[in-house]
Amino acid sequence: MQMKKRNPIVVVMGHIDHGKTSLLAKIREAEMPIEAGDITQNISAFETRGITFIDTPGHEAFQQMRTKGAQGADVAIIVISAEEGIKPQTKESYQTAVKAKIPVIIAISKIDKSYNYVPQIKQEFKNDLVIELSSKTGQGINELLEAIRLLSEEIDLKINDKLAYDILENRIDSRSGASVDLMLRSGILKVGENDIKRLENFKGESIKEARAGMPVRAYGLKIPEPIQIQIGQGLKTIVKAGNQGTLEALIEILNPYGLNILNSGVGNITEKDLLKADENTLIIGFQVKIESGAQALLERKNSQLLIHNIVYKLEEELLPAMEKMTDKEIPKIKTRENIGQMEIIATFKNLEQGMIVGGPVVLGKAEVGALVDIIRNKEKIGSGKITELQHRNRTVSEVELNQEAGITFKGKTKIKIGDMLELYKYQ
Repeated sequence: MQMKKRNPIVVVMGHIDHGKTSLLAKIREAEMPIEAGDITQNISAFETRGITFIDTPGHEAFQQMRTKGAQGADVAIIVISAEEGIKPQTKESYQTAVKAKIPVIIAISKIDKSYNYVPQIKQEFKNDLVIELSSKTGQGINELLEAIRLLSEEIDLKINDKLAYDILENRIDSRSGASVDLMLRSGILKVGENDIKRLENFKGESIKEARAGMPVRAYGLKIPEPIQIQIGQGLKTIVKAGNQGTLEALIEILNPYGLNILNSGVGNITEKDLLKADENTLIIGFQVKIESGAQALLERKNSQLLIHNIVYKLEEELLPAMEKMTDKEIPKIKTRENIGQMEIIATFKNLEQGMIVGGPVVLGKAEVGALVDIIRNKEKIGSGKITELQHRNRTVSEVELNQEAGITFKGKTKIKIGDMLELYKYQ
């Protein structure tokens, strides 16, 4: 007897604002035409044309959630804007897919607006399948879906009766209780079995059973206990988030600030949370609300609440809030700023603590003092710093795009011809 096959599961990844949401909305139009252009379906995954798509957050702090998505997928689509080109998140997403050992399709988006970075993207990913598309006009969408279909024919998508699934998210809602968003990989999930009280498809419709390849929300399944992580010995803090994946990503964002996290969990901020707080505790909430009883207790404990639905706003207000509570200035957390990329076409001299190498600047620019990541076969193999920069036998402070540069590299790793150097700084 021939085993049944399920839908291929496709994860869509890439830098924020590069067109992931618009692409998914365009693909989804045939399935949910009323909501075309809006990607607020019940679950962060949907089915259409015999394919299941998973969306992943774009913000760089949410790398853990993107990793989870890739591990549960059969094919990865990396979306790159033709207007902006390759970004650090693009490369992170690509490496995530490579490490998960799943085939990759590069989708160059927004070609109706610009063609500036298309040649550079194609060169960078010359060994991968690259498709140009526009979510506005629909150009390339059918080609993308056909490519997914052809790739899925080469993948083992056979299923059996054994129940197996990947958890996308778990959450706690004050009205409907605990639920789990999951991707069913094999077997059948039925209401009344495995403690399931209710099942919903990605449209939010109630269903009696789920088949393999379906993204569903299940009520009643036991979910893991919220993580409890002690980050540091600094300002006492309680952290709450709307779901487990977001909580884990939020913890990653807070890590450099050296906070002393007394308690963390999923769901709204409650009186129970505040009872665990000492005097002068910072309460951080993301995509949650504070319940009325907790609000009153918050004021009595002289604690401060920082609650947001947008990660950038949270980061902007975090340092001022910490300084207000500790009554002292806190050094600003530095962030990585990518400057450019160089392709090494020549090595000139080995030094005691580095090398002199050269090649063209293929993205952005090169600067004296820039930090360097050495990329070989799309993997980081070492790092260092540019201590001197030359252009046409003249010592300069920077070299612009498409110009050749000679650099004095300080670092332990030996650079080879063909290596790519990613240049960055912290500020």
